[in-house]
Amino acid sequence: MTDSQAPESRVAAAIPKLPRSGVWSWPPGLWTLRHYQRRWLARDVVAGLVLTALLVPAGMGYAEAAGLPAGDPSHHWATTP
Repeated sequence: MTDSQAPESRVAAAIPKLPRSGVWSWPPGLWTLRHYQRRWLARDVVAGLVLTALLVPAGMGYAEAAGLPAGDPSHHWATTP
């Protein structure tokens, strides 16, 4: 493997091909989780935070446009029957 490869191709090379049969072929993320490497964690956490920062306000905007309350949803679970 060379340093000129894109990070995606290095990750793809680190995860073996999904088996065609057996328990590991059923749930999609289980095979990836089994071969997950700890060095990926920092970048995955940053990616999760960035997506959260982008998607939560967007979802609140769509809710408001639909006429739904777009405020803090943390109290709604307690008031739902």
